[in-house]
Amino acid sequence: MYSYRFKEFVLSKNHKSLAISIDGLPNGDILENFLYSDIQGTDGRLELEDIDSVLSGEKKQEGWFGNSSEIDVHPDKTVIRFLFPLEGQPDTCVVETQFFRDIIEIWVKKHREYKRTGKL
Repeated sequence: MYSYRFKEFVLSKNHKSLAISIDGLPNGDILENFLYSDIQGTDGRLELEDIDSVLSGEKKQEGWFGNSSEIDVHPDKTVIRFLFPLEGQPDTCVVETQFFRDIIEIWVKKHREYKRTGKL
């Protein structure tokens, strides 16, 4: 599977932010961007409910648009399309749906903890 790690970066003198780095996933930066720009600041509940409805077989597929991404969830795979790629850069990341669900849940929990404590 893929490994991930959290990192902190400085936006300005008094403002830091949390990011995630996913290793081993082709075009994983697209998933990282989705988490940072489309999930950060939410509890992920609606996205997780949509994913769960597909994983349980209640729905054949689910999809939505975020700030920077279009998401297409199927039982076996999820396609994340970055809406603003640079010319010549990839715009799509394909990931197993269960991993997609898990990493959203992990990100939401870690981001909530980071906002509360200010620590990685």
